[in-house]
Formats: sequence, structure tokens, C-alpha cells
Amino acid sequence: NAWSGTTTPIKCEEVDGMYHVTFLTAGHCIGGPGTIYAIDTGQGTSTAGVGVDGHAHPDLDVGVITFVCADPIEAGEISFAAPEFGDTVFVCGYPSGVGPYLTEGFFTEDGRISASAFPGSSGSAVCNAQGQVIGVFVAGYGSGFQFIDFMGLCVPTADFRVWLAGQL
Repeated sequence: NAWSGTTTPIKCEEVDGMYHVTFLTAGHCIGGPGTIYAIDTGQGTSTAGVGVDGHAHPDLDVGVITFVCADPIEAGEISFAAPEFGDTVFVCGYPSGVGPYLTEGFFTEDGRISASAFPGSSGSAVCNAQGQVIGVFVAGYGSGFQFIDFMGLCVPTADFRVWLAGQL
């Protein structure tokens, strides 16, 4: 089976001449043992690996994938400040491998976001006005392969701060 989701690099460190890059994504984008991941760096190149280290949160729909790459990838900055009602948010991703695609919205009272997305946006970074990653886009309202308009679900980084620290 082939499926797509979006990842956001959150850590890059050099180890023995190679770069170990940790990507944040939606938990349902994490495959089982032996999963083949292809990471498009956005620079016109892809990298693939087998049995890459991937972990999903036990209770929330977030996860991380650690990948070994020949070239460094710039990591995004994370904010663990909890978003508040009305905060402007941006969803930036590569739905179905197309993008980058950026939409703007706001954080709602019930923890949703009013930013539109396309299927394949799962795992996209939800960023604040300063460009910091404040959450992970995990679902939208709609059916089939249509544009998902107006509402989406975000897991704020504040909700999985402790778990994420253990993955890094």
C-alpha cells in the first residue's frame, strides 16, 4: 500500500558523517516494522529507507520518524505554548505530494482550526504567526479526495511536550 502524509523536520544532527533527522507527523502516518518511507526534502530530491525508526504516541494521533540522510535538512522551531481561541494559525504541508501548500485560519474554542486542507495533509505543521510549529494537523472534515473546507483537527505541541522530549 502507498499513502502520503506530510512531515516536518524538528531535529537534525550529524552522526558519523550522516544526518539523523527527526520528523514530526500524524501518528496514523507511522507504519509498522519494515515500512519504506520516502521523504521529499522540498529541494527536488527524495530519500528512502527501510526499517526507519518511527514511533507513534500511545494516545494522541502524533508521531515521529527518524531518518538518516546524506545532506542536512533545516529543522523547524517548536513552541510548546498552548494556542488560544482566536490565535492565527497556518497549515503548511504537501498534500498528496503537492506543495508546499499554505492555508491560514484561527484556533477555535473547541480546539479545532479553521484552516482548509487537502487529503494527504495529515502530519502537516500547524504554525503560529511567528512561524513556530505549535501543532500537528491530523484530520479534516470532508469525504473522498475533495477539498476539506474550513475545519480541521490539530494536536497542539503543548499536549505532547513530555512525550516528544523522550523521542528526541
